[in-house]
Amino acid sequence: GLPPALPRCVSASAPGPRSGRPGAGGFPTDALYAPHPMHPRGFRSFLQDSSLQFAPIRVLATIGEICGLVLPDKAYFGEKDYQQLVIVQRLVQDINQAVCIVPVETVRDRDGLALSSCNKQLNEVERKAALLLIQSLRAAKAAIESGERDAVQLIKRIRKMFIKEPLLHLDYFQIVDSDSLEPIVSIWDQVRIMMAASVGKTRLIDNLSADPPDGR
Repeated sequence: GLPPALPRCVSASAPGPRSGRPGAGGFPTDALYAPHPMHPRGFRSFLQDSSLQFAPIRVLATIGEICGLVLPDKAYFGEKDYQQLVIVQRLVQDINQAVCIVPVETVRDRDGLALSSCNKQLNEVERKAALLLIQSLRAAKAAIESGERDAVQLIKRIRKMFIKEPLLHLDYFQIVDSDSLEPIVSIWDQVRIMMAASVGKTRLIDNLSADPPDGR
């Protein structure tokens, strides 16, 4: 099934009148468009299927609806959900949307944990365990940038890091092509290291880009 619903933190992002104070992501915010529910009452379609594989389709439907209502010149998507970013970029190209999709670098806490509304669900012990996400990603990135070419063996080594952390359940750890998102076996060009893990009832995702020292 789908992971638990994300916390709805509208009040934390909403600006005061003409305040221009930073909203979500630290950007100055003059207005916040947050319709709820997004779809009209009685909305029925295959998008309500509960299987995880349909999540990107639901996301695309919602994004398409928002773009149709707001007609933005630019739309900013964080790299933390890299799969979503790439899918949205493809969607815009395929349907010739005028909107420019702007990637936004993942914002991290001082200890490296990617900022997320889900972090508020972690207690002190769980948050400490969650640091293994960025630690494992950085370990894989360092190996690739030091010349590791075998993605399969590297993933096996990285997965062993999670054996000693009982609070953390690894959902997946993959090394994929940065453009196609296809899992790769040999590393010769830029890749994206992607992962998801559950800490207690909270599911976290993160990723890093990595470049091998030489080209083909």
